[in-house]
Amino acid sequence: MLAVIDERLPKACRDSLCRLGFSLLPLPPFPRLSSPVASHPDMLLLKIEDRLFCHEEYYKIAKNEIQKILDTSGLSLCLTDDAVSNSYPLDVSLNLVFTGNLLIGKKDTVAKKVKEYAEDCQIPIVSVKQGYAKCSSLVLENAIVTADLGIETAAKNAGLDTLRITNGGVILPPYPYGFLGGASGACGKTVFFCGSIDRHPDGASITAFCRSHGYEVISLSNEPLFDAGTILFFDSI
Repeated sequence: MLAVIDERLPKACRDSLCRLGFSLLPLPPFPRLSSPVASHPDMLLLKIEDRLFCHEEYYKIAKNEIQKILDTSGLSLCLTDDAVSNSYPLDVSLNLVFTGNLLIGKKDTVAKKVKEYAEDCQIPIVSVKQGYAKCSSLVLENAIVTADLGIETAAKNAGLDTLRITNGGVILPPYPYGFLGGASGACGKTVFFCGSIDRHPDGASITAFCRSHGYEVISLSNEPLFDAGTILFFDSI
């Protein structure tokens, strides 16, 4: 099993993932994005069913890493060519939630090829104001944990179970705080947290919600939760 991570994921979290048997694949930074998030998987890659979306310019930088993902998972690659920069919203074209056979994100910023694929596959895109939809959401199967009211409302209206939490409790220097979605990742029926979920103000509620959906919860370290742009897991074919 391949765990795709930000190259700055704390060492304690890396070590835990290795002990649990994962092969780590750190992503190189995309210079067009802001430095603190330039290696965040949820800013750089989007998996929808059998497709992996990536910006064509980033693919030239991370060709070896992305090819390893494709070789491991058997996914097909789709390169996007939308304008991208470190200025919002030109940095969020792939930052979407995919669960319950629907996409949640800021629709007018979604990459054109993602929209085309969603339309071809009859996958609805539920539009929200929050451009950093994936960063803001811990995504389970047919369920979401988020501090964003708009995402919570959209998810509920789409029939997903939701838990809304308070902002904060996650670090992402130099920003005031990070997001829970970026400080976690789900693999099968296990949720891994980049730090200790017990140190989050709503840690007990988050843990209980995950377990109510049949997920095991693992904290990768005893440190405060760190927004590493989501851990993306890819199973071997």
